[in-house]
Amino acid sequence: MGITCPILGGDTWEAQEFLDQVKAYKDIYFSTHFTAEQPVTALSTTFLNEYKKAYPDKEVNAFAALGFDAYKLALDAMTRANSAEPQKIRDALATTSKFEGATGIITLDENRDATKTAIIKKVVDGKFVFEGKVDPM
Repeated sequence: MGITCPILGGDTWEAQEFLDQVKAYKDIYFSTHFTAEQPVTALSTTFLNEYKKAYPDKEVNAFAALGFDAYKLALDAMTRANSAEPQKIRDALATTSKFEGATGIITLDENRDATKTAIIKKVVDGKFVFEGKVDPM
């Protein structure tokens, strides 16, 4: 296609289907939520080890880690709300601060957006490779 500059993308690029389409290209970077190469919390390591035991033939990815964190966040909110009522769970989730997840330390801001470490990956030789991380301010 004649593109000679780096290509930047978001977290949904971490899928085998995407990799199959771009593995021959250079300088493709994207942000994501998790990497096995550089765990960001103690829970990241625990999650990674347990995932490998349960699924020895699969590569762990951000989608699995996000599902794990969603489950843990819901349990945490129900515990803090001391309730299973949807409104109380929602209110407890909105006050989430410094929650240790597999994808990082999660705090929800006033817009209920999660602030946490962003992982940067690059496509190298047909694989996703850890390039770096960016911590929230």
